[in-house]
Amino acid sequence: MIEIDGSYGEGGGQIVRAAMAYSCLTGQPTRIFNIRAKRSNPGLRKQHATAIKVLANLFKAEVEGVSVGSKEVTFKPGSEVRSGNFTFEIGSAGSITLVLQSVTFALIGRKCKITLTIKGGTDVPFSPTFDYFKHCYLALLSRFGYEASAEVARRGYYPEGGGEVKFTFRKHEPQPILMNDCEEDLKVFRVLASASSNLQKGRVCERTINSAIHHILKNFGEVKVETCRHYSQTRSTGAALCIVGSGGERMIGVDLLGKRGLPSEEIGKRCVELIKNESKSGACVDFHLADHLVPFLATCGGEIKTSHITEHTKTMVWLANRFMDGCLKIEGNLIKSLNKG
Repeated sequence: MIEIDGSYGEGGGQIVRAAMAYSCLTGQPTRIFNIRAKRSNPGLRKQHATAIKVLANLFKAEVEGVSVGSKEVTFKPGSEVRSGNFTFEIGSAGSITLVLQSVTFALIGRKCKITLTIKGGTDVPFSPTFDYFKHCYLALLSRFGYEASAEVARRGYYPEGGGEVKFTFRKHEPQPILMNDCEEDLKVFRVLASASSNLQKGRVCERTINSAIHHILKNFGEVKVETCRHYSQTRSTGAALCIVGSGGERMIGVDLLGKRGLPSEEIGKRCVELIKNESKSGACVDFHLADHLVPFLATCGGEIKTSHITEHTKTMVWLANRFMDGCLKIEGNLIKSLNKG
């Protein structure tokens, strides 16, 4: 059994979700203790417990300790994954995208039809927005043999949540992820704005998009810009912007949440500043995407160059090496696989 200290590194929920996914991926029983020990509210929160329950259901796992506040969990996955349609509710505004992130890790190399409906928060603090998850993360994985899709039925903002996402997985044919040649400029930008319908009168999405376009053209020259706006009825008022830039093998995504007192025009400007800084660093993928790709590098092989290595990424590499015996290493801003895929 793999023993994982949940207080390692930043000691957050990332270790819990990723460790359970690695357990499913490798078939190794896992015990994680000191869960979120460094947090002011230690132990499992709703989104962590939901992620474990989803994986346990899909992989017919034997699980102990899955309840809100639990500081220790034992997880013993079965060898097969279940096909079918499943629905789970996180409650409040727990992050749907972080739950789905753990699922995408666990399904590496699998072939089966799974449809998950997850209810909770779609665009909430400290997690990828839905548009980043779909148009950056899943879009990149589709280049490397991962066939999955995600659609939003309702947006859910903090604190009430109430969002709903349908995620469908079909198969993954593993391919090495080689993204270390970053000489080509970003040439195509997708600008995706969403907001509660009560903000439509103030043209929040339009103003955010127009600001983003202005600053993209100012900083990147004559590039192609595609836009999408989405208003919806929501329990809590909220807004979000995601920008995804691509060129050659590069893909860089950034996102920001709206907040009271922050003009829409400023959100567009700040988001472009973020993507400009990532691009200037010579990265092939942004630092968040690098973090998300670690399990794929560990399993499928490859090498990626990012803008900088975060503590989150270091923790993901540490976990991969615990489960797969020293399969990855970090050199500067490169994450390298030591297997051949």
